[in-house]
Amino acid sequence: MSLFVNLALRNIFRSRVRTYIALLAIAAGCAALILNGGIVFNIFGELREDAIHSRHGHLQIYRRGYSEAHLEDPQRYLMEPQEAQHILGIVRANPRILRATSRREFSGMILKGGRYVPFLGVGVEPDQDAEFSRHTTLRAGSVMSSSNPYGVMAGLGLARKLNGKPGDELTLMSMTESGALNAVHVRLQGIFEGGLKEYDDWTLKVPLGAAEHLLMDNRIEQIVLLVRTPRMYRWFGRSSNLFSSERVRMSKCAPGTSWRSFTIRLSGCLDESYPSYG
Repeated sequence: MSLFVNLALRNIFRSRVRTYIALLAIAAGCAALILNGGIVFNIFGELREDAIHSRHGHLQIYRRGYSEAHLEDPQRYLMEPQEAQHILGIVRANPRILRATSRREFSGMILKGGRYVPFLGVGVEPDQDAEFSRHTTLRAGSVMSSSNPYGVMAGLGLARKLNGKPGDELTLMSMTESGALNAVHVRLQGIFEGGLKEYDDWTLKVPLGAAEHLLMDNRIEQIVLLVRTPRMYRWFGRSSNLFSSERVRMSKCAPGTSWRSFTIRLSGCLDESYPSYG
């Protein structure tokens, strides 16, 4: 064995240039693998953060069965205002929760200058939306505020379809639960870019009050939450309940646990560094 070791060492030092080239190639290959791994890790991390801070939050609360059947009968899975306020009171009192907001999604048509453009609307609370939209870029205009209850924000692609700019007046049209066509006049307050083209091409953020006026319905579709730190995922996964006094139970990355008739699910599941706890 010592003979082979001696021969190997003599071979290494006999041709120093070849040895240096081989070591350099090994070092370059290792550095490339490490760099590539870091790039991929950060790409998925940014995708996760973009999903959380542009669209979904860390958690969403729905009525049970929403994920499976809301497209067939969306009206069935809406929360009454008093139910939504009760849940908001619970979650906002929890020190682990940073922000909580109500949302209502709908679809319709925008009329501008005789031109009709379809859109997907998201009814949001103006004063809360900025914290839930930190990963969106304001391209023009200003963000929504409660002082302007009919000021809306359009995705960059949707604004281009409308040829719209901040200050333009728009007419939103949508169907109510009874099947009637209703319309409301709003003003384009800002244009945003969220990093996902499909989202920017169709999304119109509307103050929740204006959405309720348009739909003639003040019910809520979902409650979206932000936790104080991503490490709270460990607590959510390990803990058997989030709000023990109200018996709201948790599951990780999938709808499946419920409090009475509500379901809670977590988003941001691209991060594999937080294991699932059974």
